[in-house]
Amino acid sequence: SARAERKRVTALRRLLADAGLLYDQLKDAWQEHKLEGLEKQMAALSVNAKEEDIKELIEIFDCHFDPAKEPKGPKPRVPKNRNKATSSAGETGEADGSTSDSQNSSPHNSPNKTNNEVAEDPSQTAVPEAVAAN
Repeated sequence: SARAERKRVTALRRLLADAGLLYDQLKDAWQEHKLEGLEKQMAALSVNAKEEDIKELIEIFDCHFDPAKEPKGPKPRVPKNRNKATSSAGETGEADGSTSDSQNSSPHNSPNKTNNEVAEDPSQTAVPEAVAAN
């Protein structure tokens, strides 16, 4: 769950902070010595951290600093659609009218956002009320 993930990440951040490791230090270590540089910096964590925590941090930073590597991250969330059978959005997940020009392409008569079509009749024109600024 997202809550467990946040707790895990917070614990990893705390390990880094307690050891006094800063982002710039880790970035410099990776740029100069790649994975070995990260491992050397993470050695400061060995007193307070479990080996699996250190390995995970090394993997996270290695993937972060190396754009060619696939980042390790949380699994993408798939929204739970409770009414799949009654969904009108279809298989693509996009409903009609979800684009910005939906007023022009929609088969429904939705009002314009900027102009009021009834405003052609002067007796129907609404005058906006003055609103005090906060």
